[in-house]
Amino acid sequence: MSRVPSCLCIIWAEVIHKKQIYAEEDVGGESFDNVKFVNCRFCGINLRFTSFSKCAFDNCDLSGSAFESVNFSNCKFIESKLSFIDFAEIALKGCSFEKCVMENCIFQQFKNSSKNERKKLNFRNFSFNEVNLTGSVFAFCDLDEASFERSNLVAVVFERCSLKNTNFSGSDIEGAVFETCLIKGAKLDIDGFLKFGASHGFVLEN
Repeated sequence: MSRVPSCLCIIWAEVIHKKQIYAEEDVGGESFDNVKFVNCRFCGINLRFTSFSKCAFDNCDLSGSAFESVNFSNCKFIESKLSFIDFAEIALKGCSFEKCVMENCIFQQFKNSSKNERKKLNFRNFSFNEVNLTGSVFAFCDLDEASFERSNLVAVVFERCSLKNTNFSGSDIEGAVFETCLIKGAKLDIDGFLKFGASHGFVLEN
């Protein structure tokens, strides 16, 4: 008679998808848990009712896609492309964006089904380090303790955002707009400080 082990240990291995091109029918309504996507393409498609948990996107392209009721929880985006994306119907929790290209994105969320009244989008403690965010808009976002170290923030608009202890060290903020923002303890290097001052009409006195 075979002996039944007193305890059963189950090890969950990370699933890796490489160089795949996803169509709408491949991801719509699906849930992905602990999956690593490497050099995969999701660009230009409609993602609806899709959930990603503890996933990693390494050098992937999601640019130009439309998102409806999509959830990213504790996901990492590394050197990926996410340009021309409206985050209005994307739920983000505990995610990080490192060395990504996120040009001309709109970071916003609306109350319930309203398309006019925004609710605060939580990016507290998020990492946008070394990200190209040129031309993007952050509207009514909580960016307290978030980090934009060494990021490209040229012509980025921050509208009604909370920027307490936000780190902009080494970032290029030329042409960036801070409209009706709460700024307290935010970090800038000397170059960023001068550009910020110049954009608000200040002149450095010799």
